[in-house]
Formats: sequence, structure tokens, C-alpha cells
Amino acid sequence: MKLLTKIFRHQIPRGGLGLFLFAFVLFFTGCGFLGIGKKDKSDEEADVFHASIDLQNQAIRQEIASLAKDSVAAVSAQGTDLNFALNELSYDLKKLGAEIEHLKAELKELKGRADIWDNPLKIYDKEIILNNGTTIYGKIIYQDDRAIKVQTLIGYLSLDRNSIVRIVENIPELQEAKSQPLESHTLTSAPTASSSAPVTISSQAVPPAVSANCILDGNIRESADNSGNRVFSGRVKNIGARRADFVKVNMIFRMNWSGSTKTVTTFAKGSFQTFQSGITSDNSLLPGAGGDFQLFLPKSFGSFIGYTYKIEWEEYE
Repeated sequence: MKLLTKIFRHQIPRGGLGLFLFAFVLFFTGCGFLGIGKKDKSDEEADVFHASIDLQNQAIRQEIASLAKDSVAAVSAQGTDLNFALNELSYDLKKLGAEIEHLKAELKELKGRADIWDNPLKIYDKEIILNNGTTIYGKIIYQDDRAIKVQTLIGYLSLDRNSIVRIVENIPELQEAKSQPLESHTLTSAPTASSSAPVTISSQAVPPAVSANCILDGNIRESADNSGNRVFSGRVKNIGARRADFVKVNMIFRMNWSGSTKTVTTFAKGSFQTFQSGITSDNSLLPGAGGDFQLFLPKSFGSFIGYTYKIEWEEYE
């Protein structure tokens, strides 16, 4: 600039130099006013602005992509959590069901134990009567000619065979529906002697209150003679409201532990009765009456481990 001033001083007169400088300043001022010289700066600012917009757009795209990815991951995680919750709930339900079944089994066992003390015959069907009057309920697990080993509620007992009067196999009887009203039963007339198929009390629909009902009065006594024959005797009583005809006692002997049985039948001695067919029998028991019975068992019958009995009768006009 100084060099240019020197040149102008040498070449341009003093008054012309001021005019020249004024024109030079006016030129640059006009160019600045008209925007000449600022084009490059505006282009740079525009480029910077566009670059900034591109960066912002790229950042927005990345943010959208990140949000979409997070949303997919959240949905997937929610589905996984739901399946896990369902599996846990199913497991808890199965666990509770198993606990309920276990508690039911324990309750049933406790009730069974309580019933055992009320009625030992529910698990032990052997009633062993000793010569001193003692009655033992249990299960015979071993026996020989001299002793019998019995499993009972209080443990194992070894009994002298000579001290045993008899062994009875008890069958629990069905509980009668006494709570049912009388109108719920259908009364049927008793069959006559000419009927082709006489019926027993077990097959009749007549209530026990108006039917015959024969029971064992006391115990069955067992004795033996010098020849080894055995005699079983006892008494049957009719506690029903009708006459019982052809009263008989079936004694079922259990021969061995494999379950082989033999049945022997004897009739009770009662009052004489003549039926419409002309048959006369002394095996009838009137209501409240009783009759004795006796069963002879020869030595050839063999040994047995126990017996049970069943009383049967018929009802005729």
C-alpha cells in the first residue's frame, strides 16, 4: 500500500491523488454495498449450513433406528417375560395341586387310623378267642402244632395253641340304612311254598323292621372227642318281626393260606311248621324265638386255619 502511494505520488499530481483515492474508496464501498466480494463467504456459510443439516438428519436417522431397535427389544423382552410368568404360574399351580393331593392322602390316613381303633376288624379279619375270655383281633402270620404268631395293633403275639378256643374270620356287615323313611321301601308279599325259587332275606326288598332277622346268640362253641372229631354248637335267634323258615348256618372253613375253603351246613332246631306244599319242618323260628344248632366235623375233614359263618333263612306264608 505504501509502494502504491509512492507510485501515485510520483505519477499523479497532488490534487489528482485525492481524487483518485476518493474514487478508489468509493469503488470498494460500492462493491461491498452491492454484495460483490461476499459471494465466497455466503457460499461457505451455505455449505456449512447444509453440512449441519446433513449431520442433524443423520443423527435423527440414527436416533430413529435406535428407538426402533429398543422398541423391538422391549416387545421381545415383554413377550419373554409373559411366557416366563405363565410358566411360573403353571408350575405354582402344579405344586399347589401336588400339595393338596398330599394333604388329602395324609387326612385319609389319619381317618383310617382313627377307624382302626374304633373297629379293628377293618384291617384284621381274624377274631381269636382264648380260653380265659380274651378276644384278640389280628392276622395270623405263622402257626404250627404248638403255637400261633399273630400280628395285632400292639405288635406281635405268640399264643399257645391249646389256649385258643376258636378262630373266627369276621366279615364286616353292610350298615343298614336305618335313616331312610319307611315309605321309601316297597313292600312285597312273602312267597308261598309252591314258588319255584324261594327267596332269602338278602334278595328281598322288605325293610328289616317287617322281616325276619336271624343272628348268632352268643358264641360258637368248639369241642373235640377222643377220636379227633370236632363239634361246633351254638344258638340262633330271630330278632325280626316275621317267622324265619329253614334257618341254616353255613360254616366256611379256610383250609390253607392259599385261600382254599370248604363249606359245611347245618340247620337250627326250632318249631314245627307245615307249609302249603305239605312239607313239615322243624327249622322255623318265630319272632323272638331261638334255636340250637350243632355241626359235626369228622377227623377226616382235615386241619384248617380258621372259619367264618353265615346264617341264612327263607320266608314263607
